[in-house]
Amino acid sequence: MRKQSSAALRWLSRLYGVWFVVGTVLLTIGWMPEGLRWSNAVFLFLAGALGALCWVEAFGWIRGLLFTVTAGGIGLLAEGIGVQEGWLFGAYTYDSALGPALFGVPLAIGSAWVMVQAVVFFAVRRVNRAERSRITSVLRITGAAWLAVSFDLLLDPVASVLQGYWTWRDGGGYYGVPWRNFAGWFAVTVFIQTVLTMCADTRTSRRSHSSPEPTEHTNATAVASATASGLAGSVLFMFSVLAWRHGLALPSLLGAGPWLWLTLRARVRQKRGERDDLRTEKSAV
Repeated sequence: MRKQSSAALRWLSRLYGVWFVVGTVLLTIGWMPEGLRWSNAVFLFLAGALGALCWVEAFGWIRGLLFTVTAGGIGLLAEGIGVQEGWLFGAYTYDSALGPALFGVPLAIGSAWVMVQAVVFFAVRRVNRAERSRITSVLRITGAAWLAVSFDLLLDPVASVLQGYWTWRDGGGYYGVPWRNFAGWFAVTVFIQTVLTMCADTRTSRRSHSSPEPTEHTNATAVASATASGLAGSVLFMFSVLAWRHGLALPSLLGAGPWLWLTLRARVRQKRGERDDLRTEKSAV
């Protein structure tokens, strides 16, 4: 089963990479025929599927699919409440370009929620992957929520204002986006990440009381984390290019800035750990 998930992850990563490159070029040059607008929904489905496979790679098929259904289901439910009642995020409606919808919410948006929740889930664990405590869990959950908000600070102005995938009926103070939208993103992400963290920590706790984590699983988790990092970077790059092209510099900085900081911080911690391991080996000799 592990080999199957690894093969699926590699295959989908290549397919997503091709779609990402072609899509970024077409959007950057401003050439997107009406007949190709369906490709935007496909991109979201590919990104969501890749995020889901990252969970499968790290936690196995059953738990990975459970994580996927949790993130996508709660995201769609929250969006449905938002579209129908105007709660959580504000009053808005989706364009038909994103494909089939459920209660006014395109299914591709549920896939987008899976993508965002997967990449923030792995991102916060890159910084303190070895630490396990209640405080660490709280920090991971809130950190993931802030990262999700930073993601949306970039995605929303580009997707709604520039691309017209959805419309805010009452406008808002952030490039036409209401501020309550970001509060809603934070709250929903906290809820989703709390559920995911409880499941992940329970699994980790059981393993730590029985036997050390096998090397195979450690490697799989590293692959999943690296893939999720690449997925986040590609989406941020695409939307940053579009934002800069249309003069939206601030969303690019607010969206990509926290991720660059987190990447550098994780790299510093990794280097520090490698130096500590080297000192330990030398002292043992």
